[in-house]
Amino acid sequence: MEARATAGIKSLVDDALERVPRPLTDDVIDEVFHVIETTPSMRRRYDVLCGERGTTPVNTWGGFWIARAVERVGHVQVPARKSSLIGSYSKLDQPAPPRKGKKFAEEAARQAVFDYYVAHKASMPTGVTSLREEIVSLVIEGHPPAEAFAMALKVE
Repeated sequence: MEARATAGIKSLVDDALERVPRPLTDDVIDEVFHVIETTPSMRRRYDVLCGERGTTPVNTWGGFWIARAVERVGHVQVPARKSSLIGSYSKLDQPAPPRKGKKFAEEAARQAVFDYYVAHKASMPTGVTSLREEIVSLVIEGHPPAEAFAMALKVE
């Protein structure tokens, strides 16, 4: 189950982000992936995650968690210069807008995800339960259950 969640991706990028020189630049996504690429233990973790989830979801979720960690957003895609793990990334050049949803404690998030699933089970795709931990993580971060399900299914 843990292999399906984004917790491993978040943990990897958080660890790499600690090694990025300060002050952080708008190119922090490229810099984090460069740290992952050039640190053997992190590269092994990245390769395992890519084997389990696929490269595109790992890179997409990695960018998401980096942007969340630094509380910035960007709308301009640029080619990666430092890392060959990613082809392009968003320059994080704007402060992130305030999050709309309230954060949930883990138990409350699990209940909200379960309640949403039960209410919408008939319209859920096969295999959605394998994304449970990922969806719960998104709800804990403040996404409403409907949005968390949509986000998890989008990169599947």
